[in-house]
Amino acid sequence: MKKKKWKTIKWTFKLAWEIDKKMLLVWFFLSTIISVFPTLVLLYNEKLLTLLNAMLQNNNIQIVEIYKYAIILGFVMILQGLSNRINGDLVYMIMYDSYYLGMQECLMDHINKIELDDLLKKDINDQYNASFVRAGSLTNFLSCTKNFTDHFCCIIDLFNRSYHIQFIFRG
Repeated sequence: MKKKKWKTIKWTFKLAWEIDKKMLLVWFFLSTIISVFPTLVLLYNEKLLTLLNAMLQNNNIQIVEIYKYAIILGFVMILQGLSNRINGDLVYMIMYDSYYLGMQECLMDHINKIELDDLLKKDINDQYNASFVRAGSLTNFLSCTKNFTDHFCCIIDLFNRSYHIQFIFRG
């Protein structure tokens, strides 16, 4: 059973690659880059707090250096906020336009190879109707896989950052 599932997943990515490989590569790459933003926010937040603490302790820190990190932190936070809007529904809608219609086209190409007399048979017609209704499954699968990849990369980055913070607090 597991072998059949892996075969189906492999076929799904192969089909998505044939339909629109540019879409697949762009959104998976962009989503991976976007998933780093929470870690960057933590990194710049830590740097800003360190500089503020040093300035309050009179360690010759100029306010200009603090402004620089505050502006960078604000910019990264804006990008993170925008990326939250991009990652969800927008990617699904863009993938829907590409992969749902591509899957419909693929189904139509295969239906054209079946004789009309065969399509009138109940069992073949039922299989066709079941397949036609599930044409959106490719879009759902790819969108959810992209979201899983985003969250996985974000968690790995945050674990990495927390690992480094752990050593800072230990001394």
